[in-house]
Amino acid sequence: MYTTEYNLLKNNIFIYKKIFLPWVRDVTLCIPIKGTKVCLGMKKRGFGADRFNGFGGKLMSGEDIETAAIRELFEEANVC
Repeated sequence: MYTTEYNLLKNNIFIYKKIFLPWVRDVTLCIPIKGTKVCLGMKKRGFGADRFNGFGGKLMSGEDIETAAIRELFEEANVC
């Protein structure tokens, strides 16, 4: 089964959650939008290095997706 969810949090932060396989971990991907401007980060290493990307990562145990998205955005872009 394949489902996709889009949620809008406070301050125009969109949360995208894709559920594809049951054994794959839930992850977050945040792309902050303000008006017509989009905030992206330059990926430093690994797959997709030197390309622009949104902010996100894996959920910690017991964490819901909204909290994880906000935490990752703060850790990676210092935006709260």
